[in-house]
Amino acid sequence: MKVSRPDVKIGRYRMIKHERDKHNEPNPQRFNKIQNTKNTMRKDGISSLTYRLVSIKKYPLYTNISVEIGKPPPRPLRG
Repeated sequence: MKVSRPDVKIGRYRMIKHERDKHNEPNPQRFNKIQNTKNTMRKDGISSLTYRLVSIKKYPLYTNISVEIGKPPPRPLRG
């Protein structure tokens, strides 16, 4: 995946100040996960996902791409 960054004159943004959502506390493992991304990104599901293209609809401001990803795998039994 290629990351492109727009020119600083047009690629600026400002976040609206807000409070953290309830039940959305920072993950204490977030920095470990970020450091380990290179090891997990090939098999984390984003790049290894299989899907079937259902439709592509082009609109003036966006393109809607619908895909079928199938049923989720069964959850392991707790024992």
